[in-house]
Amino acid sequence: MNIGRRLPPAWAAGPHLCEQQQPGVGSGLSTVADIALYNTSSPLSSDFKQYNGRLDADVTGRDHASFAIYWVPDTKTNYNGGLGYDLFNHAQINDAFSIIWNHPKNGSHSAKRAQVRATSWVGGG
Repeated sequence: MNIGRRLPPAWAAGPHLCEQQQPGVGSGLSTVADIALYNTSSPLSSDFKQYNGRLDADVTGRDHASFAIYWVPDTKTNYNGGLGYDLFNHAQINDAFSIIWNHPKNGSHSAKRAQVRATSWVGGG
């Protein structure tokens, strides 16, 4: 759409100034479009998953070991905003791990126990 050129200063003479009751024709149309409408479609791809796992084992008659995992990989790609020139890529992994070892004592409610746990978040732009 062409909405015309800007008006010159009020003191300049020309076809844009005729009389006070007839202010004139403005500065006319230019050859360059001033307003444009662009439609962009936003590509959206996402992949959200979640995995849980557990492994238990009686290593000996009195020793019990367990392993547990929680793993969540996420990825997403889309336009960050309404214009089509700002492509946003994001990938991250959330995870948690635990290892547990139990060794009960004879005839007692107490036990030897060891635990190792770790969590992490790895994210990229």
